[in-house]
Formats: sequence, structure tokens, C-alpha cells
Amino acid sequence: LIEATASKNSVSSLPAYESAMRTIIMYEEIGDNIIKDNDRKYPARWIRGGDNTSGGVSTADFPLTWDSSDYNNPNRTVRAMTQWRDTTNTWYWVSWNINTTAYVHFLAGNIPDDAEAKGPSRWWWSACAWTGMKTQTPAYAGECTIFPTNANSRYGGFKYLSDSTDGEKHRESR
Repeated sequence: LIEATASKNSVSSLPAYESAMRTIIMYEEIGDNIIKDNDRKYPARWIRGGDNTSGGVSTADFPLTWDSSDYNNPNRTVRAMTQWRDTTNTWYWVSWNINTTAYVHFLAGNIPDDAEAKGPSRWWWSACAWTGMKTQTPAYAGECTIFPTNANSRYGGFKYLSDSTDGEKHRESR
């Protein structure tokens, strides 16, 4: 918590307060249902989300969006996740810009030349487990939320839609 006051000519204002919250969202790829054979094609993990379970974002400066075609707002887009120690199946994303409840979804995607600005150009959405229960699995501002992916978790198995007709998605060319 930061407290600040202003003063001029020996007259001080009332204190003003501000706080910052670091939010960490992690998930662990555990089990045989992850896309091990396609890691060369889809080496990165990405995170999408919003302050609602779908649709537009209503919180100013919220860092994520559900809209896979929104590349115009660099502050609200898909975000790359970081692999923990490069040897594990744990991925995380840290944000200082989440100031309300977040609902998220994970993607396995490629890393094109314009990935920093536009995210992956080809990806698979995650499925099963807690992905269909976003209202029951929110991430709270200022907390570390860990999403397990093993079949023994309380939310069931987790996978990417690599073997379904709803599988690979492509970014529209612009």
C-alpha cells in the first residue's frame, strides 16, 4: 500500500492511497493427455481471458481478451506464458494489470515472427477438465492460481483439441 500527500505553501492534502497486486496464473501439464508429439509444431503456451467468462471486456486496462481477432489494442490481447525452468511442464503468466476477477483459458500455439504483437497464428484451445467451468475456476487479483491438468484432479482430464474436428484454429490474415 502506497500513501501519498501533496503540499504547497505549508498546506498538505489528505493522504491518497494506491496498491498494486501481482497476479500469477499457472498450469501444469500432467499426464498422457497433453500434446507431447506436437510440441515442435506448437511449442508455446498462451493465455486468453477476460473479466467475464466470454464476450467483451468491461474493465479498463484489463490485459486479456477472448477476441482472437483483436490485435489493435496491445494492452488487451493473448499473452505468452513462460515455461518454468525450460525442463518442466509447468507454465505461468504474471500480471500487474489484473485488478478484478479473471476468467482464463489456455492455448497451445506456434510462435510466428509477429507473435509479440499478435500472438500465435495457429493454435489449439484447451478442453475438458475445468475449461468448461470458468465461473467455478476464476483467478483472483493479487493471488497465485494453479490449474492442474491431470486426470485425477477434481476437475477431470485436460487436453488440447488436437484430435477433434474443432481442433486447430488459424489467425485471419491482416
